[in-house]
Amino acid sequence: MKRIIASVAAAALATSAAAHDNAQSVAQDLRLSPQDAAASRAAAEGYYLLDDALAAGYEQLFDCTDAGADGAMGQHYINMAYATDGKLDVSQPDVLMYEPQADGSMHLVALEYVVFQAQWTG
Repeated sequence: MKRIIASVAAAALATSAAAHDNAQSVAQDLRLSPQDAAASRAAAEGYYLLDDALAAGYEQLFDCTDAGADGAMGQHYINMAYATDGKLDVSQPDVLMYEPQADGSMHLVALEYVVFQAQWTG
């Protein structure tokens, strides 16, 4: 769970910083509050099982990518309604990332949030 929250914060900060000239002020504006951390934890609990994510409208965006010694990223599942609404709502993750397990199951490892630059800056 701590890894998921860290991913949430890092993704939000990195995405927003790239969309703005003044990365320092953006990072300060988007610190994850205790309330937002609790909301993202609650959101994550609803998607531990991939079947629950699929039932909630998430669909596979792309397969796991492996860069050898540089590491890998899990399988991404996107909810297009959330990803295109122009909102950053920690209770509604836009993208869920799962790590395939040796037994064939999937383990939720990250929540990701998307706001396109044009929507963010107006």
